[in-house]
Amino acid sequence: MTTVTDKTLNKTSTEQDALTHIWYHNSRKRVYDVPAEKRWELQWEQVAIVKETSRSYVLSNGVKVPKNTTKRDPMEFALTDTEHQEAVWNHDNHLRVTSGLQAMARNNPQLTRELAAILAKYQ
Repeated sequence: MTTVTDKTLNKTSTEQDALTHIWYHNSRKRVYDVPAEKRWELQWEQVAIVKETSRSYVLSNGVKVPKNTTKRDPMEFALTDTEHQEAVWNHDNHLRVTSGLQAMARNNPQLTRELAAILAKYQ
């Protein structure tokens, strides 16, 4: 791998590791003339990173993005195209999945126990 110095970010990294943009969900962006289920996805924008601090990336629109993944909301910021697609998929499908689970578990105590065990692992 070739080592590259990125002057806009003041860091040296490999070509594969260089972050040049971040996906940002701009909830203030108004999207019209599209079906309602596509509006959330169209509010995402690719925004250039103009500066980097020890704790965050600063975007060209002035927004600071925490580097710490526990402090970064995955439904607002995505560092890669894959993270962006995951956020869109999650937004489009989470209500359908949770309401389906609720309907299935309503009269099934065994399934409710299994789901409770799964929830306990992720809390």
